[in-house]
Amino acid sequence: MKKILSLLLVMLLALSFGACSNEKAGSGSDGFIVKNEDSVELGALEKELDPAQVYENLTYTPEMFFGDYKVRGGREAEEEYAKNAEHSVSFIDGEERELTVLPIGFKAGKNNLTHKISFVEEYDWAQVSFMRKLSDGDHVLDYFYCAYSVEGKKLIVKPLDEFKVDDAANKITYTFSDVVWEYDFAFEGRKLTLSKGGNSIELDGCIDPYGEYDYFHTNGYLSEGSKSIDGIINVDFLYDAEDGYKYIYFMTGDGERAYDSIAKIQENGLFTFTVALEESQKTYQYVYFFCDDDGLVLTDGENTYYYNADSDEYNKRELNKYTSEEQAGALEGMDGDKITEVVEKKNDLLSDLAQAFEAEGIKITVDKNNGELAVDSSVLFGGDSAELTAEGKTFLNKFLNVYTSVVFSEKYNGFVSKTMVEGHTAPLQGSTYESGLPLSQERADNVKNYCLSEETGVDTIMLASTLEAVGLSNSRPITDDDGNVDKAASRRVSFRFIINIQ
Repeated sequence: MKKILSLLLVMLLALSFGACSNEKAGSGSDGFIVKNEDSVELGALEKELDPAQVYENLTYTPEMFFGDYKVRGGREAEEEYAKNAEHSVSFIDGEERELTVLPIGFKAGKNNLTHKISFVEEYDWAQVSFMRKLSDGDHVLDYFYCAYSVEGKKLIVKPLDEFKVDDAANKITYTFSDVVWEYDFAFEGRKLTLSKGGNSIELDGCIDPYGEYDYFHTNGYLSEGSKSIDGIINVDFLYDAEDGYKYIYFMTGDGERAYDSIAKIQENGLFTFTVALEESQKTYQYVYFFCDDDGLVLTDGENTYYYNADSDEYNKRELNKYTSEEQAGALEGMDGDKITEVVEKKNDLLSDLAQAFEAEGIKITVDKNNGELAVDSSVLFGGDSAELTAEGKTFLNKFLNVYTSVVFSEKYNGFVSKTMVEGHTAPLQGSTYESGLPLSQERADNVKNYCLSEETGVDTIMLASTLEAVGLSNSRPITDDDGNVDKAASRRVSFRFIINIQ
């Protein structure tokens, strides 16, 4: 009987230790739940993605490799792997090195690397780590800065032989080794598997620097040229398994933050999240690539969304839409705090204008992504004419009264250096940029001239020094989320302000 009780006790202890181990190492079937104290419940989905199918059919890009992938278990696990791993000799930087055939770490993305090699924009760069066998049989960690590329489902890595920085000349020189490493790869959630010649290694992302416990963190802004997920420009969240600390936020292009959101991260690669904005709530699901300090990439297999920019990079890019060419240099040299200050003031101006127009019942579209204040051409002109109608003049009178009262107020005194009046046409079949340019320019000129006339009833002295007219023909059509042109919305005259950042 005592033997039976002892056996049961051992089994219970083993089960309890196993449960603790699993709880620390992974997420269980429910995944990692990331939320704030007052978060909403995770919403339901009409249909779930098949992550294996998405990974199988996906066209991979270098950004999907951004992150810090390593062997779980830290130094002890690295040494254990090296004892049993196959090795090969590579001649790098004038020296023969006996390295494990497969790397035990792969770190990519400029914020993850924190190395000046990231300033060389001709390549995508990574720090690739191996265990190196010494003459006495012991192993040491050896790492190389490498250019990498993706061809189908192969990862191509070229290590540097030499790298030099000449600060005085502001110049970087480098040469590559003759060595080229090539691996088959597969992703599953935060796991990156690399294979070569019958050898395989599984590397984990989203673990702490020592490779011991789960640590998901990203703060990524929308990358240049990427589509956004319903206007979301920033995803910021943390899951720290060591101290249980968790938070998640989403931010839209007009600065609204979704503080009450929630997300579930599953090991199979699914990232399901509910964005709780003030007036709406929606649940999404994508396959993820968590890139640590370089944001994240989300995809459903058809559309891919890149959130790999940092806040300064994103804000500079956005402010470029509101600055003149002469001020571009000043923007590049501006520190992060000043950039944030200018961005907040620009956002305040757009919000104040939108509220003022709404309060006066003025129908105008305020695009908070590019600052365009768009007026439907049919409100101002008749048919294909460039002559302002009586109704159009009445509209402009009301518009200018509101616009000047906000832009030239004490709050924004000197902030707006120029107001562009832009004429647009729709990209009709058979039309060209050249054919649409005269009408768009004439309409912009006529609107500008009327705005500076005494008929408006507003003080035009300050406006006269800032107003410019330009015809843009069909070069900037309005499109929906699927890329389809909205012809009616594309026929417009817009006002767009240029700010003074100095």
